[in-house]
Amino acid sequence: MLTSYKVTTALHILEVRKFPDYEKFRTDLQWVFGFLQRDQNDEELEKYVTEHRDAFSDLPVDAYDMLSKREARGIELGIQGMIKIYQEFGISMEVALQKIMKEFSLSEDKAQEYIQKYWVQN
Repeated sequence: MLTSYKVTTALHILEVRKFPDYEKFRTDLQWVFGFLQRDQNDEELEKYVTEHRDAFSDLPVDAYDMLSKREARGIELGIQGMIKIYQEFGISMEVALQKIMKEFSLSEDKAQEYIQKYWVQN
């Protein structure tokens, strides 16, 4: 026997980067939305975090973890892109390793992990 159900819960989807009036939130969402709306522009982001230093120093762990993971993913995408460019320009794997170690302040082991992960073998 099939039964039909009526859905009574609304689903709201927000586009965080374009959400207006995020300042009206009185929870850590205000700081998370503000951060995410500026994370494409380093100068704006630094200014925002500096202006709201007290709020960011007291963020709940889950909010901080979410922002940290987002930042880490951005760094990894940057490393991946650099490796691709180095390879396309014919730069050796050894030179690329040294360059990403320097640019991202990585240990040789960590840089080697990224090279192994993203260097395309022909």
